[in-house]
Amino acid sequence: MLCSASVMQTMVVVWRKRKMKKRRGKRWKRRRMRKEGGGGEGAGEDGEKEEKDKVMEKEEQEEEEEKK
Repeated sequence: MLCSASVMQTMVVVWRKRKMKKRRGKRWKRRRMRKEGGGGEGAGEDGEKEEKDKVMEKEEQEEEEEKK
């Protein structure tokens, strides 16, 4: 790939932003669906999803701390 360092840097930033947007969108969508759905889909499934969300949030917090 032939491009200067500055161009590469901006591309990386753009990609990172896009990825964050996608991830955030997925998470919020899932949370909203769970709130609306309530216990309709089965409580066990719900609990697992919540665990995953908690793990994801912890990872994101760690990433943000690393940036600072």
